[in-house]
Amino acid sequence: MTNIRPVRKFSLGIALLGSVWSCARPPESYPPPLQIVLPSGPEPAVAPPAGERLLLAMSDPDVNSHILGDVYAEREGVEWRFTGPHPKFRLHLENARNLGFYMRFFIHDESLTARGETSLSVDINGHRFGSRFSLPGDMEYRHSIPESWITAPGSVDISLDIDPPWRFSHATVYVLHLHSNGFERREK
Repeated sequence: MTNIRPVRKFSLGIALLGSVWSCARPPESYPPPLQIVLPSGPEPAVAPPAGERLLLAMSDPDVNSHILGDVYAEREGVEWRFTGPHPKFRLHLENARNLGFYMRFFIHDESLTARGETSLSVDINGHRFGSRFSLPGDMEYRHSIPESWITAPGSVDISLDIDPPWRFSHATVYVLHLHSNGFERREK
C-alpha cells in the first residue's frame, strides 16, 4: 500500500498543473487576410525601365509601339513572336557609344528542312551587314557596330531581311521566331 501514495501525489500535481495552465488567456485571434483570385494565364510582363532602351523583347508591354512592320501579332506578354521576311523596329537611344547589335531568335528544324540555309541581313540606319545560318535551334547573334553608324542620340531604325521565307499553315509566310533584338553595350 505504500506504493499508491507517490502515484496519487504525482497525479494530483499533474491535475493541478493542468488546471492552472487552462486558466491562462487564449491567444488572440485575427480574421484571415482578404483572399484574391488572380486571372489565369501567363505572368504579366515587367514594364521596361523609363529612358534609354537598348533591347526590345517581344514580351515587353509596349513592344507594338516599337514594331514598324512584318511581325505577327500575339497576345500581350508572349516571349516569342513570328516574323515575316522583312521585320522593322525603332528604338530610341540616349547614348550612341560602344554599341553592338544583338538578336535572339529560333530557327525550326522543319523550316531548315523545307528551305535550307537561311540568310539574315541587318540594316541599321542605312548600314548593312549579315550572316547565314544552317543549324536549327535557339540562336544569339551579335555583330559589332562601328561608332560612325550611330553618331548621335535619337531614333534608330533596325530592318531585318531573311531569305528564303518559309510557308507554314498553307498560306502564312513565317521566317523567324524572334525573342529580342536591339543593342548591347560593349566593353571599351
